[in-house]
Amino acid sequence: MAVQYANNATTSLASNITSTQATMTVSTGTGALFPQLTTAGDVFYATLDAHTGHTEIVQVTAVASDTFTIVRGQDGTTASAWTSGTKVDLRLTRIGMQNLSASEIYIPSGFRVYQNGTKLDFEYNGTLIMSLDSSGNVIALADVTAYGTP
Repeated sequence: MAVQYANNATTSLASNITSTQATMTVSTGTGALFPQLTTAGDVFYATLDAHTGHTEIVQVTAVASDTFTIVRGQDGTTASAWTSGTKVDLRLTRIGMQNLSASEIYIPSGFRVYQNGTKLDFEYNGTLIMSLDSSGNVIALADVTAYGTP
């Protein structure tokens, strides 16, 4: 399985989904913002968030235009019913990071990613840039504008 990513992929649900539904349809034309999963076994993780304090992470196993085939309640989240307009984002998730292999990511010189107890730490030239807790929540974030682009 290869976890796929895309920059700034965000949309919303085009229609309601139940807690057991295995597909979701996003706003017209926005499915193209997300990875297209052209290789067998490729997946990505999307987060559903209605800004109520509850989120659900789903594993997307297929994309057909604006309809995603999904596996519900991933990474310790609970499958829930969601209404049309719910935000759907491609976010950095713990499960996505855990499924990466060293051959799938490029880390420029000076960058280091490592597990520190229950945290995942990101460093640049020995300076902590970001830490994620065991749920994938950012618990420390440095001002990264000083580091430029790789």
